[in-house]
Amino acid sequence: MKKSNQLRSIGSVMILMLVGKLLSLLANQVYLSYFGADNEQLNIFSWVLQIPNYLFQSLGTGLSSTVIPLYAALLAQQKQREASRFGSNIICITSLGMVVLIAAGMGASLFLPRLTDFTDKAYATKALMMMMPVMFFYAMTNIYQGILQSMDRHMSAALINLPSGIVILLYIAFFADKFGVTGLLVTVIFGLFLQFAILPLPAHRAGFRFRPVVDFKDENIRTVGRMMLPVVLGASAYQFNMFFNNTMMSAVEPESVTLFNFVQTLILSSVMTLVLAITSVKYPALTVCAAKEDMMGFRKELSGTMGAMIYLLTPIAFGLIILGHPLLELISLHGKVLPENIDTEAAFLTMYCLCIVFLGLKEIADRALYSLRITKVSAWIGVVIMAVNIFFGYILSTLTPLGAAGIPLGYSIGVIVGTSWLLLRLKKEILFFGGNLVATTVQSILGSAVMSAAVIGVHRLLSGVFASGSIIDRIVLVFVPTFLGMIVYFVLTYLLKAQPIREFLAPFLKKGASE
Repeated sequence: MKKSNQLRSIGSVMILMLVGKLLSLLANQVYLSYFGADNEQLNIFSWVLQIPNYLFQSLGTGLSSTVIPLYAALLAQQKQREASRFGSNIICITSLGMVVLIAAGMGASLFLPRLTDFTDKAYATKALMMMMPVMFFYAMTNIYQGILQSMDRHMSAALINLPSGIVILLYIAFFADKFGVTGLLVTVIFGLFLQFAILPLPAHRAGFRFRPVVDFKDENIRTVGRMMLPVVLGASAYQFNMFFNNTMMSAVEPESVTLFNFVQTLILSSVMTLVLAITSVKYPALTVCAAKEDMMGFRKELSGTMGAMIYLLTPIAFGLIILGHPLLELISLHGKVLPENIDTEAAFLTMYCLCIVFLGLKEIADRALYSLRITKVSAWIGVVIMAVNIFFGYILSTLTPLGAAGIPLGYSIGVIVGTSWLLLRLKKEILFFGGNLVATTVQSILGSAVMSAAVIGVHRLLSGVFASGSIIDRIVLVFVPTFLGMIVYFVLTYLLKAQPIREFLAPFLKKGASE
């Protein structure tokens, strides 16, 4: 795919994913405002919502990370029929595996609530059992996304971000009074079903033909098994991290579980949307370079992606730390949400912001290694991150004045340590990254520092004028400093000759010069 086409694909996918994430964030905020942060059933719902995701996503990461390179390789060899058979085989075998995993999840639902400090553990058990079947929807969604991305149908794959938020908003508007939090849980299950249900048709139109087949002896299936095992182990460590953090929060400060998950959703909306939009387009490109043994092209794709990630995520991290509290006041201080709830959310947000850039780099480094069919490294790094996260998360949340805020800080420390080690290991495999990543990093940090000074100054100036606390004042205090900060950052980094902004503007500058 040409670079211009890649940029268009990334931009289109990013917009679609951002809309979906914003809908999800809006839905979270609406039900948080409606039911209140101190509603125990809502906090149980927020805890329960994550458990099937934790149980499945290690397998889901393994599926998406192995299906894409193998399916893309078959397509590159003009083996469409074999690719469809491989995809069908994966779907059928995974469906059988989901029956076992769902049954295990049902059994785990009987004792997992005992790890929390919730008073209504019977409701937590019932809610967990209701949620477990969604792992089947997660599995099918991951497989079909991988198939669509392999065929460069990135827009169709990104459509899954839309249905869930829409159905939740409709539920709160029309049915929440009658069915309460339990009805919200059923609505979420229906939304996850819709995420999967919209994918088979575009996959069929793109050329995928599903035929029921179960063949464990197929060489492609065996390759998936060999590649998946270390990926699943590494991803399991990450999911255990998240399970530990969520459950630790339910034990240390159970009334803040919903607030904690809301901040996680906010981070995913602002950061992972960008990360996943880029990696969903770049991962197949890296895979093709690796399959052709084009290491120069591989390094060029990798360095360009890492440079863009650093360039875009650094100012986001700075900006969220500076404007996190007014941003949360704007989007959260409504209904039954109280000012002290905003303070709690702001503390969580600040701690997560410390690892934003490293989260993006980890996603790229993992996929670069998967493209090279090196999967064990990421698995071991996942274990390292888990160990560091658990150690610091427990110590900081129970033995220091940070309290619950120590949990996201422990996670950030784990991600920083693990990603640093992962990048060193990746460099050893490919010898050098290519490009000028050090210069881009320095330019991004310098630009973000100047941007931060400008944002702080503008925000303080406006705070003296727009001080009534009205919704209009809150919007002004967030968006005006943000807009001016973005201008400062992009102009300064352009003058500093940062490679990502120069590459982005090059086509427009050439077009203007030719006219």
